[in-house]
Amino acid sequence: LAEFQKQEFSLCIYDESHHAPSSSSKHILSELGFLAPSNKLLVGFTATPFRTDNKCLGEIFKEVVYKKTIKDIISIGFLCKPIGIRISSDLDLSTVKTVNGDFVSTSLASVMNTSEMNDLVVNTYIEQANSRKTVCFCVTVSHAKNLAETFKNRGITSETIYGNMPMQERQNLLKRFQCGDISVLTNCNILTEGWDCPEVDCVLIAKPTQSKSLYQQMCGRGLRLFPNKKDCLILDFGSKTHSLCGTI
Repeated sequence: LAEFQKQEFSLCIYDESHHAPSSSSKHILSELGFLAPSNKLLVGFTATPFRTDNKCLGEIFKEVVYKKTIKDIISIGFLCKPIGIRISSDLDLSTVKTVNGDFVSTSLASVMNTSEMNDLVVNTYIEQANSRKTVCFCVTVSHAKNLAETFKNRGITSETIYGNMPMQERQNLLKRFQCGDISVLTNCNILTEGWDCPEVDCVLIAKPTQSKSLYQQMCGRGLRLFPNKKDCLILDFGSKTHSLCGTI
């Protein structure tokens, strides 16, 4: 941070700027002189300008100068068409604890990381998406690993990517997935942002969420355009009563 301060930057372009109200981000922006009052220019870009913790982007940015919804971007041809399907199950999320507007992972895992739910995810994939390049979002690392094993037991090539994995191993798995050696890539909180594999045309949401931002980020992994890609299949494994606001 001291080295950046020496550069005396007058412009800061903040990608994924919905993170800006966090304490760590505000500390950095303050130290670099980009928080009001300031004569420096701070510009934020994000596909999901909302949060679940009641912190406002207005704490950091003065105004929204340009806005397009994901639906707008799909309609003008910059993202592909999503096909969203809610998978019916007897899953009950009413007992799952909530903090800061979203489910607590440990509590959510108790109902999602079960043999019954993992079998449902794999069976649904086989029935509806068997030939698609698929990324699956899971609740915990243990859930991601168990789900990958369930896929393997059914003869489907699947691997798990997670935070404590050595970087070289992570990069190798992503390359294998992109090349088609892996059919289903499971993960926990790794591929939601900052990862681009436009070939993905199926997203499995085995991580129910009350966060509009997180939901759109997960769906967005499959909405990139790619030659001969017609659409993205989004299979949502929430409960019958769980509702967010639609796929997009």
